[in-house]
Amino acid sequence: MKILHVIPTYLPAYRSSGPINLTHGMNKWLVRNGIEVTVYTTAVDAPHERLEVPLGTPVYIDGVRVFYFPVSFPRRWFYSRELRRKLATTVREFDLVHVTSVFLAASTLVARRAVRAGVPFIISFYGTFMRVPLKYHAAVKRIYIAFVERWNLAHADALHFVTRQEEGDYLAAGLPLRRGGVIPRGVDPETLHVSSAPEEFRKKFNIPADARVILFFGRLFWIKGLDTLIPAFAGVARMRPDAVLVLAGYGESGYEREVGQLIDENGVRERVRLTGPLFGADKENAFAASDVFVLPSYTEAASISSIEALFFGLPVVITENCGLAREIAEVGAGLMVPKETEAVRDALIKVLSDPAAAAGMRRSAKSFADSDLMLDGIAKRFIGVYTEIIKGRSGR
Repeated sequence: MKILHVIPTYLPAYRSSGPINLTHGMNKWLVRNGIEVTVYTTAVDAPHERLEVPLGTPVYIDGVRVFYFPVSFPRRWFYSRELRRKLATTVREFDLVHVTSVFLAASTLVARRAVRAGVPFIISFYGTFMRVPLKYHAAVKRIYIAFVERWNLAHADALHFVTRQEEGDYLAAGLPLRRGGVIPRGVDPETLHVSSAPEEFRKKFNIPADARVILFFGRLFWIKGLDTLIPAFAGVARMRPDAVLVLAGYGESGYEREVGQLIDENGVRERVRLTGPLFGADKENAFAASDVFVLPSYTEAASISSIEALFFGLPVVITENCGLAREIAEVGAGLMVPKETEAVRDALIKVLSDPAAAAGMRRSAKSFADSDLMLDGIAKRFIGVYTEIIKGRSGR
């Protein structure tokens, strides 16, 4: 089976937002299962910097064949004339095209070329059509959907959703759907390891050995709900003098200043650790050193950091507008709460103050991650979907 994956940015664009690591992890496991995977992408890294990669010739990453193309005008749409030409001349070589993008050139280029060539295609969009994101620049998005994206969605052989909530929000928006399926995001079991040195993280960031650590791991950005988390932690800190909040991640300097102001206004400067982005052993040690993970976002399709927390067996306190929140609550791996200061505060206090309940959440979290959220298993589910679609086309 030959699969083409089209995505605006790809490894090694580590600074780019979007699901590039997840996409590559899935592609790697597809290759491990005998699938021939080719990627067409651009040579862009955030913020619109050029990757030092060869253009137009294949680069192999974990067995995945990747072609990088320069971006043409308009740059913000990630349109590439060379990618378009390559797609036009090669799309018939593939059994199926999987595009991870909407509102950018990739989905339109794939849809037009695949339909013309009679090749089936799938679209993944990782939360873009959820209720809150659709409200952001709503007028522009409505126009773009009406004149561009609706056609792409209507002609896709399948749409990929990462949670039931994402699927529900998409349908509620009245957008077209020929076929849909829910396959979760996941983590690569080969790139994430349970740390045996959590004390190193505590020493590095001056966290007392007996402190109870509440971990937020993600971009410092308004949509992540830090306006709720920091006041909620202030309430936790008054009741739990041993509690420390770790904010691990980076953001735009303007919003980082707002976060600093919130910390000072709530009087918790001495109880908060701003670590910046964490990678490798530092990241693994942070999860291992923590007692509870919190995600108070306004919206999420399915946060990778929350899945990583489940992998490490951490209880997860998550707001109800986040994809995967219902699944976490259903399996008993954490607590789903409204995005309200008091609700987040009370949930964190419950996890920290009820060892038996927390231990049950830890067991459920690890079991859920191991059984449903590993990329090796997720890749096999995609192979099943690809096979059904290809057979359905050939049987017409």
